[in-house]
Amino acid sequence: MSKQVAVEEIEKLLKLARSEWGSDKKLSKRYVELALRIAKRNQVKIGNRRFCKKCLSIFIPGKNLKIRKSGENILYICECGNIKKFKVD
Repeated sequence: MSKQVAVEEIEKLLKLARSEWGSDKKLSKRYVELALRIAKRNQVKIGNRRFCKKCLSIFIPGKNLKIRKSGENILYICECGNIKKFKVD
């Protein structure tokens, strides 16, 4: 599988994960897991601001994600309690 095809498949899976999150969270997490597997196999970076690496939930601000500013950092707080810290440039 070429990298371009892999990126398209990953995008498709992440869109499906976002659309399924409200009705079936288990299926949504499975889509994220499959996208990660494809990315790892094809050496493609997904980005670290799309889902929680601990519980594999797709980030949906206001529903399962809180975004806070702390000094020079932005905090992503997932519903599972995992906190990601990003520097603001």
